[in-house]
Amino acid sequence: MLSFIKEDFLILKSNVKYLILLIFVYALLDYATGPGIIYAIPIVGIFSYYNIFNYEKSTNFDTYVAGLPSGKKKMVLSKYLGSVLLCLMLTILTIIIGSLLLAFKNTDGSIWEVLLTNAAIFLIGITVVALNYPFIFKYGIEKGRIALFGIMIIVPLGLALIIKLLSLMHILKYFTFIITYYYITIPVIVLALFVGSIYLSHKFYLKREF
Repeated sequence: MLSFIKEDFLILKSNVKYLILLIFVYALLDYATGPGIIYAIPIVGIFSYYNIFNYEKSTNFDTYVAGLPSGKKKMVLSKYLGSVLLCLMLTILTIIIGSLLLAFKNTDGSIWEVLLTNAAIFLIGITVVALNYPFIFKYGIEKGRIALFGIMIIVPLGLALIIKLLSLMHILKYFTFIITYYYITIPVIVLALFVGSIYLSHKFYLKREF
């Protein structure tokens, strides 16, 4: 599995210069227009992981994986763990850049706000992976991209609608524990979603024939 992750990062290495340029542009925009833009870096990094799926499709890598002992299982785990590792690395980088921008701009913000915002962005990145990867492993990268756009639109609207309905039905008050202890409950929910996503992706990928 580690060899799969190393190979993924070697493929990503070819995109490093574009990612560095993007980070530089985002940092400049953040400095000029105000905080917020820089926090998109981890999410953009997650999207860059899709290039690996494209590359592996073009080289018929799935056929090679299918012939390895436990190859499909290791393949699924490597994609999830590699995505988390990339998102974590970019989140740490964003924290450093955000803290430096905060110091140079001398604004009223705090390091604590930078940390909380990046923690939330990291969880969003993991959620995007958890919701989208089962589609990729079941239908392939092309339909997976379509599913991604659907997720980015439907999920926020769906959550907003559910919260509105719960509020109108006066049920939202029963979720006060989740809201009050969000710093515990949200990571636990995201972790459960992530583990469930790995399970689904593994099941879907095992059934695919190459």
